[in-house]
Amino acid sequence: MLRDLSELVEAEAVMLRALRRWIVGSSSRDPRLWSLAWNDLAVAFGTEPGREVLNALIGMVREICGYARRPIEYHQPCCPCVCADEVCILALVGACQRSEMQTACGLAEWLVLREGAPGLLEAARQLAAVLAAQGCRLPDRSASAPRPAVAAPALRPRAATLH
Repeated sequence: MLRDLSELVEAEAVMLRALRRWIVGSSSRDPRLWSLAWNDLAVAFGTEPGREVLNALIGMVREICGYARRPIEYHQPCCPCVCADEVCILALVGACQRSEMQTACGLAEWLVLREGAPGLLEAARQLAAVLAAQGCRLPDRSASAPRPAVAAPALRPRAATLH
């Protein structure tokens, strides 16, 4: 299981930091964090692809926040640690890149209620396509992602942070 940002490829680490900044910026209503997320993505991917990556990440956050099955864990933007839900998000995008839709659907349903899965999958597919167009292929993280042993109960909790 991944435990540290240093174990990720550069594109994964940049996306994960941007995702964290967007979530924390949204919850704290701090636009400086949104600007940092945008700047990181623009530097890593270029202006237009960075904008497309950000829009797809925002779509994923919207679906996760709107349809979370349980408290979704994530670390603060500068934390070097990686948690299971963050790995799941990366694995979801990677599965979409490889057209492994059964895996992608399972990962989406680990994060969100069934009615939120189509929107989350669409945002993940958009992100996967933008990354592929930039020549960025994500590694297969599905073996490191959590797997539900039984169907989780349908809950609508608030997001959870670790540190």
